[in-house]
Amino acid sequence: MKLLASIVDALQAERHRKGFGVHSPFAFSVLHDIIAPRYRYYGFGELSALSGRNDAFRIDNHLLFHIAARSGLCRVSLIGDDNPVARDVVRLARPSVVFTDNPADGHTMVYSTVPDLQLLETYAGFQGNVILMRGFSVNEIRKFSEDREYGLLFFSPSLLIYFARREMRFVSYRIRM
Repeated sequence: MKLLASIVDALQAERHRKGFGVHSPFAFSVLHDIIAPRYRYYGFGELSALSGRNDAFRIDNHLLFHIAARSGLCRVSLIGDDNPVARDVVRLARPSVVFTDNPADGHTMVYSTVPDLQLLETYAGFQGNVILMRGFSVNEIRKFSEDREYGLLFFSPSLLIYFARREMRFVSYRIRM
């Protein structure tokens, strides 16, 4: 029975990644412009050179690049120092970005390689924040989802992307990264 459930989850995650079953125009746009873009960006050559062969952060770096390039956010908060090129990746996408230690102002992209549920809860409460965090278990992501009233959440088994948008009723999508 667990095998069948995991197969259904995998198929559902693949459908969401392609946009099937995603009813919000904003969520669909995020999927196709940030998470799984169908076209190459101007900076992909430099991005690949920055990321090198470090597969652990390759996906993170592409997501950071796309979020910085497409979201219009001017402030970024990097928490933890596990990803040595994160700052350079964000600067490549948006040279005028301001790095801050206080994402409590809202409208800030928060990236963390340290899974901290309390930190996630805190920063998710500020309008306009976009949060990219790695290292959560599916149970921790479910716990975070239970209390949400608004926003958009995309998650895979170890990665989550949350858009704090008060004008949007909470919806979450499991995706394959």
